[in-house]
Amino acid sequence: MMMYKNFVLKLILLLVLVGATPAFTNDWLYTVRPNEAASKIGKSYLVNPYRIDEVLAYNNIVDADNLVAGTVLKIPVNYLKFGPARVQVTSVQGNVLIQNAYKESPLSTLHSVKLGDKIITGESSSAMLRFADGSELLLGSQSELIFDVLTQWGRTGMVDSRMRLLKGSAEGRVNKLQGSKSKFEVHTPSAVATVRGTEFRVRVGKDNSSVSFNEVSEGKVQVANNAAASLVPMGFGLVAEEGKKSDNVIELLPAPNLIGAELEYYGTMAELAWQQEQGAKAYRLELFEGNEAVSLIDSNLLSSAKAKIENLAVGDYTVRVRSVDDNGLEGLDRQHSFFVNGKILPPKRAASLTHFDINKKVEMSWQKDQMFSAYHYQVSDSKTFDNILRERETRSSKVTLREQLPIGTYYWRVLGKSTEKNSSYSLPIPFTVHLPKTIKVEVFDVKEGEAINAKWNNFGQSQKFEWQLATDKEFKNITQQGTTNENKVALKATNKGYYYFRVAQIVDGKTLAFTQPEAIMIY
Repeated sequence: MMMYKNFVLKLILLLVLVGATPAFTNDWLYTVRPNEAASKIGKSYLVNPYRIDEVLAYNNIVDADNLVAGTVLKIPVNYLKFGPARVQVTSVQGNVLIQNAYKESPLSTLHSVKLGDKIITGESSSAMLRFADGSELLLGSQSELIFDVLTQWGRTGMVDSRMRLLKGSAEGRVNKLQGSKSKFEVHTPSAVATVRGTEFRVRVGKDNSSVSFNEVSEGKVQVANNAAASLVPMGFGLVAEEGKKSDNVIELLPAPNLIGAELEYYGTMAELAWQQEQGAKAYRLELFEGNEAVSLIDSNLLSSAKAKIENLAVGDYTVRVRSVDDNGLEGLDRQHSFFVNGKILPPKRAASLTHFDINKKVEMSWQKDQMFSAYHYQVSDSKTFDNILRERETRSSKVTLREQLPIGTYYWRVLGKSTEKNSSYSLPIPFTVHLPKTIKVEVFDVKEGEAINAKWNNFGQSQKFEWQLATDKEFKNITQQGTTNENKVALKATNKGYYYFRVAQIVDGKTLAFTQPEAIMIY
């Protein structure tokens, strides 16, 4: 009889445990750490710490005092602690408001957004938001976003974030979601975009809020409405319309290739250009403050593959460019960072020579600018201008050096001077001073006993030559030879007959190629 009563009690206890534990198809998995007690797990993760006994029974663990490290516990999610999650504001640009049931006020990075709050961005304004799991959402200009669900499941890493984009645009960079209760959903009037670890953009139609544009640059996003559900993979997009089946997944246009983009721009303006993309009807250009695509300053739709961004303050900026197709889907991004230095743009170089014969004077020229009343130029044999060889102020936009430079490589630069302030120097412009390419020798027949006068073109200050006189064209029998710093030489004609004369330049101690032999007759 006693055995029967014990059996009944155990059966009742088992039924109570089974009844207390819900359908265990929705569990959170936890891995036991070394030397971790069951009671500690209960206090850390469960609403009621004492229900850890039920969790152990569900996992068929008898010895609660000796949990083995690495053991995976299945914990029903409705046993877990959960509470409201808050969203951190990491960046605000322009006019952005936050609304709740009590008031409306300007949004700042001091705010933390909670359930039921609404964020409204004005023209050329944006806000970057960071969720409890580290995921981020960039809310574009002229947008409205309401937070419907913000739940954090204790210390499990599971976060449920659901929001409604009523108008405008949003871009998500969502971390890989942890556990079955984790969600990241953006609802629009036409569809729901469900994300599980990806980078995506969603945009409500500007003229028709019943249409949404969904674009995925990394991972996958499920887009669903009451008519259909489609999985949009990386590099594809989907146009969803309220009440209509939208399952036509379209490949996004590739990222445009920038042309001649600079890392540093003078003044307060940056000019950009990119290759036209086949199939693009327009281009989206976004401007961010700083070296990352976080603080969105401005966003524009352009009809041509170029842009002039004006009135920029000194600092770092980042741009993103993407093509827009006939469906209104925006393609993959091309990103570029640059610095605006705020300096006055130096004079622009005019078409000028970069190689000068030593017999000709060096000329430098630049485009005349009404902004400048004068110019200051420098010449150096160093690209860093450590050694200044010539410098002078001038009102002209063209300069001829009075004294010729020796043979070698040089650099020149120029700045503009105005009543307010000077520009920076232009980039160094290299040029060379060299010997003439050819030597033209003049020599004439002479009588025996007279002087043979040979001369050739003048090479300037740094000239040196080697000359030879021979009785044969191959110069195997050389009768006279020598060197000279002049462009002429006088030789005595000793014996009658045919002779041959040639000359070569000596540069840096090396004799260059000789001229063709010139025949001389001594009669």
